[in-house]
Amino acid sequence: MATPFSKIYSEFIVQIDDYELSSVSEEEFNQVLQGYILGARLPFMTYGKDLMSVDIEKAEFVSDLTPQEVMIFAKSMTYQWMVEKRNSLELHRKAIGDRDFQATQGYGYLEKITASLSKLRREIKQEITIYEYSQKDLWGELLNG
Repeated sequence: MATPFSKIYSEFIVQIDDYELSSVSEEEFNQVLQGYILGARLPFMTYGKDLMSVDIEKAEFVSDLTPQEVMIFAKSMTYQWMVEKRNSLELHRKAIGDRDFQATQGYGYLEKITASLSKLRREIKQEITIYEYSQKDLWGELLNG
């Protein structure tokens, strides 16, 4: 059974605070979220289960995701969202110049976003690793192995 993207979207939305998303049409909203979810698959490339296969037309994963996988995916979408915010801030810095950017206290915010991204990336990797190991029957593998 497949997992619809909307199941992950609802978990993602509660993790962010973005007024820009609330002002777009439903079609644009779904396109933006679909972009985040496709980017959120990257940490799962070496995952034991195929989570790279999606049906874009139906907006769903081919695989059935567990509740833990849904939560990790939502966190990975948050990472994608934060990368977009950081990139936007970098473009803003380049557009107005370093001196004006410093005057608006942009560097402190940029540093906080960058630090948060690093922390979130580590959390996602750790959660994937812990979940993968929890799904394996290590004793069975050791005894049969």
